[in-house]
Amino acid sequence: MPTHPPAEHVQAHPQYAPDMPSIWELLTDAAIPAVAIVASTWIAVRLARSERQQAAEARAAEQRELTAMREAERRAAQTDRENARRDRIIEELVELFAMLIAAPPTAEDLPPTIRAVRAKLLTLGSVPSASALADWVGARTPDAAPARAADGTETETDTPSVADWADEMIGTITAWTRGETSDDDLRAGAAGERTT
Repeated sequence: MPTHPPAEHVQAHPQYAPDMPSIWELLTDAAIPAVAIVASTWIAVRLARSERQQAAEARAAEQRELTAMREAERRAAQTDRENARRDRIIEELVELFAMLIAAPPTAEDLPPTIRAVRAKLLTLGSVPSASALADWVGARTPDAAPARAADGTETETDTPSVADWADEMIGTITAWTRGETSDDDLRAGAAGERTT
């Protein structure tokens, strides 16, 4: 049978005492795994939160880009509709002026034609991109009825003939559609016409 050293021998010789861990060793052994678990959990939570935030930012950026694209498409479609409407009205105006050049109306036939021109100008003026042109042509459009004296007879005026006026209108409209005449030029011309 194995024999154990006497108790007084163990006390006299501590090397024979059983190995007992210290408090620090116990704390260290318990704390290191706990800290590792907490650290790994914290890192995982931070990574997950960062990924969610990045995903949310990416979705928001995509939504903003999609909204901007839709708004640009809407504006482009609206501009196309306005331009098509403007071009149609201008074509109808040019046709009226061309008829006045080809077959100048009599004094009795002129008022309906002038009224038709002014009606087209009112419609053209409602298109923002053509308001300056409508104002310019309107400022140079004669009255629907010729000037008359007190006795009812027509008076002589120094205004150009209907054909000359219509030809000037077509020339200016053509120059405007080609970009040879600006809106600022037309506005200045219309303002000057009203002050004379």
